[in-house]
Amino acid sequence: MNYQRFFLLCCLFMAVCLPQAAFACTTFCLDTPDALVVAKNYDERLGDGLVIVNKRNVSKTAWLNPNSAETQPVSWTSKYGSVTFNPWGREFPESGINEAGLVVNLLWEPAATEYPIPDERPAIRANQWIQYQLDNAATVADVIASDLELRLIKTGGLFHFFVCDSTGHCAAIEFIGGAQVYYTQETMPVKALVNTTYERCIEYWQKNEIPIPDYPYGAVRRFITAADMLEDYESGTSGPAIDYTFNVLSNVAGLTQWSIAYDIPDRRIYFHTRTNKNLRYIDLHSLDFSCLTPARVLDVTEDLTGDVSGSFIEYTYELNRDLIETALNTATIPEFTEEVREFFAHYPETFECAGACALDIRHGKIRSSKLFKPRRVVLKISGDEDFDMYSRIDLGPLTWRKASFNRKKNRLKVQAIVPAGLRPGVVPILVGDCYGEIEVEP
Repeated sequence: MNYQRFFLLCCLFMAVCLPQAAFACTTFCLDTPDALVVAKNYDERLGDGLVIVNKRNVSKTAWLNPNSAETQPVSWTSKYGSVTFNPWGREFPESGINEAGLVVNLLWEPAATEYPIPDERPAIRANQWIQYQLDNAATVADVIASDLELRLIKTGGLFHFFVCDSTGHCAAIEFIGGAQVYYTQETMPVKALVNTTYERCIEYWQKNEIPIPDYPYGAVRRFITAADMLEDYESGTSGPAIDYTFNVLSNVAGLTQWSIAYDIPDRRIYFHTRTNKNLRYIDLHSLDFSCLTPARVLDVTEDLTGDVSGSFIEYTYELNRDLIETALNTATIPEFTEEVREFFAHYPETFECAGACALDIRHGKIRSSKLFKPRRVVLKISGDEDFDMYSRIDLGPLTWRKASFNRKKNRLKVQAIVPAGLRPGVVPILVGDCYGEIEVEP
């Protein structure tokens, strides 16, 4: 046999057939008339992590290394509560969902990612960008628009992002050549993302071809596998959407530590881990997102099964520090000296609860099955003594058209538009610092 040819075949076998290493993460959205599920495989060397209940109405300033040249971090107050999966400590998640049904996933992308050069925008680390979006955004459009308000910085890893909202809109968001690049709706024929650029994946998907070598970690193969399986799904014959989602995840797995599926309409999270194959789930409706109560956490690898919504414990500095040490001891990151690690672990103690006030919202029934086109709805909103009806109104995926004010009754009347295709579930409503919910029925 020609030895050069034999050597090439051996290399090809190793690249394509041997098990993939860490970082081979895959995310996608199963979007059908009956289901809206966003899923992710988290592939890494270690599977330690905390599932964290993050609170609404919390004032924060982005964490920057005290030795960094960056001096202007972005500040904000969280609008929405969220649940996140955090391997690097509190506030630095890989994946999560908020009350508005927005899901954000992060994936390593080392080949093309280039963040913006310093400018007048305040800064945030790339691995805190997810938490910022879950705190502030209800829709994909909100996330895309935030690029005008903040700037990702080079520290924190080279990542791109997959975002989906409660209307079924998704986007792949990348930073290439120092600028935000995104694909959504008509520019996103496949709702999936792996560890190479979306443009490259679509190029090979359209040709139905896998590059050799398929760097990194069989990325294009995983993308095409997910795309084909998403296309093959049939509501009547493929079984329950969640079961099918985990089947797709198993077909694109590498050194997978966590497999996560977000049922957006039901606001339910399903997951299992490499060390605990039992399927667990968390109901967002059963969690307390008020900042008047402590944040709560769950060890992602804990030996549990079924509904774990009630298994969270109170967050402590010690839990955060232990996780940070475990994560940093597996990698050499020069910026994290012992002093910086301590500063990093204490960072959540800088947060402040901006207060909480509940809204009473009256409205007619909103049925998802009737939303073939946008529909007008009238919201009559009142609150407790802290309610300021003249504050900023945020209706999440709804668009408000007109507001009128009853000073005598301290009541706000809002005419809003419910978008076509909005799935069943809860829609968060904010007026200033006051929070309430309306329900979209099936």
